[in-house]
Amino acid sequence: MTDDVRFLPSYVGSKRHWLPTLQPLAGRPFVELFAGSAILSANLASKALLVDLDPVVARILSRFDEQEVPETFTRADYYRLRSEPDWWRHAYALQSLSYSGVFRYSKNGYNVPAKGGPDPAKNKKNEFHVRPAYERALERWRELAPDVRNQSYLDITDADIAALGDNVIVVLDPPYEGSQAAYNGNGFDYEAYWTRVAELTAKFDVLLFDRQANIEKHGFEVHAVRKMRVNGARPGDSEALTVIPKGTTGK
Repeated sequence: MTDDVRFLPSYVGSKRHWLPTLQPLAGRPFVELFAGSAILSANLASKALLVDLDPVVARILSRFDEQEVPETFTRADYYRLRSEPDWWRHAYALQSLSYSGVFRYSKNGYNVPAKGGPDPAKNKKNEFHVRPAYERALERWRELAPDVRNQSYLDITDADIAALGDNVIVVLDPPYEGSQAAYNGNGFDYEAYWTRVAELTAKFDVLLFDRQANIEKHGFEVHAVRKMRVNGARPGDSEALTVIPKGTTGK
């Protein structure tokens, strides 16, 4: 079991492993422009603006109190509920059992298979107890009361960010150019992205995740590096972070 709070329990690209490194940022307002599971805000932020282009992810984050999480949850429940028209209301339970953390769905529902093998939350009846973790996450969600927007990062203005206060930190976690990762973006406009990065670093503190080579290419110092897991494997891809103080320029 883990001590961190999760709004989506198993999410590819989650920054859960970075939480110990980023503890010095705790207590500040966060703006996550590629929010995903929003695990940084869930565990570190005093208040949060969460932005995600995926309408279902945004719906879950904005209506987290509408999740239906039973006391016990079986694999049979998993395969029954994932094709329900309102499967998103079961996303917390589904994500707790889903294989690999890929958040994938279609018009037919959540189409990720359940993970196999033993699980620390499973009892002898093959039931999974996910309710306690959800209740803890729900308490934190209510405390944080995040402003969630189903928009592009480019739709968020400097005024939107500044409204969170002088100590706000902007979190950037885009699809990584040149990455082998499954969540690598196709058709993402990297030129527009790095132009926006330059605008943001001129006015705000920025926490930026990317491949080490991409960060260094744009003239920023890398502060930490770790291997990325993709579907449980280590393909040799690495993820780096940099904390860019307001007023810092790259190249």
